[in-house]
Order: sequence, then C-alpha cells, then structure tokens
Amino acid sequence: MPEDKPLTALCAICHTGDQKYTCPRCNIHTCSLPCVKLHKVRASCSGIRDPAAYKRRADLATASSIDSDFNFITSLERSLTQADDDSKPTMRVFKKVTDSERLAGLVKERGITWRRAPKGMKRRLENHTRIENGGVSWTVEFLLPEAKRVCLLVPDSRTVGEAWEMGTAKPQKSKGGKRKRSSGEEGAMAAKKQQAASPSSDARIVTADFDQEHHFYLLRPNTLSKVKVLRPVNRTEKLIDILRIRVVMEYPTLYVKAEPPDRLGPPFMLEEKYLTEYGEDVSAPPAAPAQEPASDDEEGEVHESEPPMPEAVLKAMQDPSKVLAVLQADLKT
Repeated sequence: MPEDKPLTALCAICHTGDQKYTCPRCNIHTCSLPCVKLHKVRASCSGIRDPAAYKRRADLATASSIDSDFNFITSLERSLTQADDDSKPTMRVFKKVTDSERLAGLVKERGITWRRAPKGMKRRLENHTRIENGGVSWTVEFLLPEAKRVCLLVPDSRTVGEAWEMGTAKPQKSKGGKRKRSSGEEGAMAAKKQQAASPSSDARIVTADFDQEHHFYLLRPNTLSKVKVLRPVNRTEKLIDILRIRVVMEYPTLYVKAEPPDRLGPPFMLEEKYLTEYGEDVSAPPAAPAQEPASDDEEGEVHESEPPMPEAVLKAMQDPSKVLAVLQADLKT
C-alpha cells in the first residue's frame, strides 16, 4: 500500500485498508465485513438508512434518493395494512359434518362396508342406526320361526345373546303393581315406537322360552335369490366382531333357528358352502330404485304384440315441424 495515501482515504476502523463500503446511516467508510461489524458494535449503529435524515436539495434530485423515498412510503403502507389485518379476528371456516357423515365414518373405522338402500324404500325407513355413547347402535333384525320378526336397537358392544335377551325380555312388575321395564326394553323403546305404525313390522315381545336350544345365523346380503346364505354366530360374540370386514345392507339380519348348522335345509345354505360352490364374486344384481308408475304400462313402453311405428311417424317425433304434415297425410288417406 502506498505510504503517501491520505488518512481520509483509508478505512475509518483499521486505518490500513482502502475504503470499500459506506454505512447507510452514519456514512462511515470501511474496508471489510469485520470492520463493518466492529463499527456497528462501537457506535451502536443499526446500519439502516434514516429516511428522516437531512439531505441537501442537490442530493434530493437523484435517482437513489427518489428510490429511497419510494421504498420508505411503501414500507409505511405495508405496515399499516399488516396492522389492520392483525386487528381483525381470525375465524377458521370448518366444514359442518352431519350426523350421517359421522355415523358413516364410524362404521368405516370398524371395517364394515355399509350399503344404503335408495331413499324411500322400506328397509331404509326401518333403519334407525345411530351414534350413542361414542359407539354405533345398530338396528338389528331377528327373524324367528313362524314368520315372527323383532327389530330393536343394539349397541355394537353387546353380544348376540344380550341382544336376543333385549328383544325377548318379558315385562316385569314392581311391588306397587306397576309395570317395570327391563333395561333392554328401554334401550329399544325408541326404535319400537317408530316401527309400531308399520303394518309389515311384526316387532313384539316374545317369550324367552326358546333360548338355549336355538342357534343364531347372520344373513349374508346380495347373494343369489334362490338361496339364503347364513353364517353361524355364537351368542357370546359381540356385534362389532361379527360385522367386521363384512357387508351390511342397511342393518344386520339374524336368523334364530332350532336347526344346528349341519342340519340346515333349503332355501338356507351355509356361507362356507356357498363360497365354495359360487365364489366370492357371485352376487345378486342391485335393486333398482323404487318407482310408482301412473298405470300398469309405463309411458312410452312398447310391447312385443304392438305393431312398430311407421317410419314417417318416427321422423316426425324427431322433428316437431313435420308433425302437421304427417297428420295431414293421414287424413287424406
């Protein structure tokens, strides 16, 4: 470094290096980053330009001065906007989850494939499955001999035997002579009230005399119509266990029969035998949505006995402007 270089041309911190940097705030000239940091520590300098510092008129008419003023005004506007946004309460928009969606999610978590019937069909109207105490209370259908039928609400934590006792419990009387409801009857009261008005529902209190001698079978839905596929279940199995990894059409159906599994006759068939003969993929076609036609013949229905429409009529149906011409031609003939 030349010895004749004036001191004002050297770094203001180390006094040895040439001036390379200028502090935007206090205009101190430095030569390197260590000198810049040392200057900030000694002078407690932030190194940020003071927009309110005095400038000569000649310095204001430069491009750098205009850019500095513009950046300063923009930063003020940004700060005001940010402060306004921070003062507003932040409200999260949560999607409202319906009870049916919660129920479907809970059923799916249990590994159950739940298939719903079309709206308005009898089986869907009878289904009162809902969430109770954090679990699923299923509408369970018991099909008894002599075409008797019992439907009731059963928590999925109950066993098959407990569910059967809920449906077959006899009315009890207290000491005062008033009728006393059993705990199972109280749990099924809501479903029975809604099903009592249905003439096809045979839900009623049956005697508990046939109990230990009878066997329970879970109906497999969506099978061939000529057979009813049954899976034997033990009375000690919980409802949640017998439905896991299975398909449920609206609500489970349990057959109560006197015959053991090895003595079941037509139209009943054990699930194991059915899968061996027909396979897993063989199932009945899905039922079509219920419709209420106005008459025996649907509008537009064509029977085989009816003659086909003339070609001119078919063309007229496609082009409404030709309808009048076809009618006039028919009158002339």
